[in-house]
Amino acid sequence: MTQLSLVVPAFNEVELIEKSAAVFTDFLEQRGLSWELIFSDDGSSDGTVDLLNNIAKSDKKGRIKVIASPVNQGKGGALTLGLDATTGETVAYIDADLEIPIEHLGEVLDGIDEGFDCCVGSKYIGDSKRESKRKMAHLVYNGMVRHLLGSRVHDHSCGVKAFRREVVDAVLSKMQDKKWVWDTEFLVRAQMNGFRVKEIAIHSVSRRQSKVKFFSAVMDSFGAVLGLYGRGVKVPRKLRPLATTPARQARVSSQG
Repeated sequence: MTQLSLVVPAFNEVELIEKSAAVFTDFLEQRGLSWELIFSDDGSSDGTVDLLNNIAKSDKKGRIKVIASPVNQGKGGALTLGLDATTGETVAYIDADLEIPIEHLGEVLDGIDEGFDCCVGSKYIGDSKRESKRKMAHLVYNGMVRHLLGSRVHDHSCGVKAFRREVVDAVLSKMQDKKWVWDTEFLVRAQMNGFRVKEIAIHSVSRRQSKVKFFSAVMDSFGAVLGLYGRGVKVPRKLRPLATTPARQARVSSQG
């Protein structure tokens, strides 16, 4: 089994994906593990897939793979396809635009090495500069998720996360959201299964104007959270106190 799988969701990224791919491969080489890099394209129409296929062919060891959806599903759909193709003992993903500096990927992977089942970035325990309307909407959204769904995480949508293989195997087949609430659903379902989560501070850099239509995304996301609540997707109260306890420490304690 591969030691580390990195998934990168992509949609119409032809202008930056080659440079980003070089950063990702350099990082993985320096990590000193066996690895695979999976680009999951979400129905791009600008030549991104052709460029990614050329990048994959350039790796003679076959460690770079491209999965292309014929239609645009949403970031969550791309992540489901990408994670489903992974073979690594540890699985991570990061946004293609590198607004989250690559060193934070190393930090979430270190969190897995510490014994956590999941390690995720958080823009709300760092000093990321965000538009006030976006920051307020995200704070309200994350508060809503914590209150309604019982999650102990403070930032569900940050674009860098890592998981142990057991988490992906337990959660991925249950996933339903294909858009922006995918991250939230995944983390809530992980906590429902008793997996432990660590958050690290992320200091992101805005490199371009967001492609996301802000207000429609906000309304869709709030509606999707209510849908999860209505279907009973929430962390049981008995599991919430341990949701941020290191996994191995928790297992040792429970055995004692």
